[in-house]
Amino acid sequence: MEDIFENKDIRQIEKFARDNHYPVLLRPSAIELYNVIKQENPSKILEIGTAIGYSGSIILLSCKGDLVTLEKDNNSIKIAQTNFEKLNLLNRVKIINCDAYDFLINCNEKFDFIFLDGPKGQYIKYYPYIKKILNKNGILFADNVLFRGLVKQDNCPRKYRSLVNHLKEFNKTLQCDKDFETELKEIGDGLLIARKIL
Repeated sequence: MEDIFENKDIRQIEKFARDNHYPVLLRPSAIELYNVIKQENPSKILEIGTAIGYSGSIILLSCKGDLVTLEKDNNSIKIAQTNFEKLNLLNRVKIINCDAYDFLINCNEKFDFIFLDGPKGQYIKYYPYIKKILNKNGILFADNVLFRGLVKQDNCPRKYRSLVNHLKEFNKTLQCDKDFETELKEIGDGLLIARKIL
């Protein structure tokens, strides 16, 4: 595989994220995302949670498709635009400054691949709308589904209890949905990769 993770701009984004405490994909999860996108070669991709454009850049460098990416934070959007520009990807990405739920409930577009990396406690709320706008044979790739390992534990700190319970509900709902073939991977912070078969 072409090692995009040695690309100086990608490495700079990773370093900037670490130094400035921006949450971006862990490297093992980023490699898995790269490999799945490379294999699927989707034309139309939705990303929920742009942050500073790290995962969006990985996605666009893995295929020839176009990306719609959603982000609420204006400062993150400015940094993401700069990063996409450095990698000559701006012509293939549309950054929308919005609340993801507002976008999803009003969305009439369809996507081949959806990367879910927004607020973890909202995944279950987003789920029916994601399912509706994902094409048949499309992939839903959800990050952080084990949330620091707490999803697999019976007890978790009170401050994370609601988030973890919502994630447990999301994981169970997706894994029990017969319209999807779903695999849970204990990579990074936990990944759910689901193909919509119906």
